[in-house]
Amino acid sequence: MMWYVTDEGRIEIRLRAEGEEAIKVARVKAQTFIANIVGDLSDNLGIDVITDEMRYSVSKVRPEVTIIWRARTVPSTVPAVREYLAKLGGSLDGDTGPETVEGTVIPE
Repeated sequence: MMWYVTDEGRIEIRLRAEGEEAIKVARVKAQTFIANIVGDLSDNLGIDVITDEMRYSVSKVRPEVTIIWRARTVPSTVPAVREYLAKLGGSLDGDTGPETVEGTVIPE
C-alpha cells in the first residue's frame, strides 16, 4: 500500500493485486478495504473523508491490477490521517515502525 496526503487534505491510496485470482476479487476487496478506512476514520477519530475517485487499472502484459482511491478531508485533520495511514501501512507490512511505511507526505 502506498499513500499520499497533501497539506491541503487530498488523500491518495494505491493498492496493487497480482495474480489471476487477485484480479477477479480486487474490486470487491478494494471497495471493502477503503470503506473500512473511511468508517474507521469517521467512527474512531471523528474525521470525515469524501471520496472523489476509485479507479482500477488492469495490466495488459502482467496479471495485476492497480487500484487508486482519491479522497479529501479538511486540512486540520491531515496529521491524524497521516498517522492513521502510517500505522495501517505498518500493520499491513507486519511491523508498526515508520521505516516500513511506504506513505509519503506531499507538502504544497
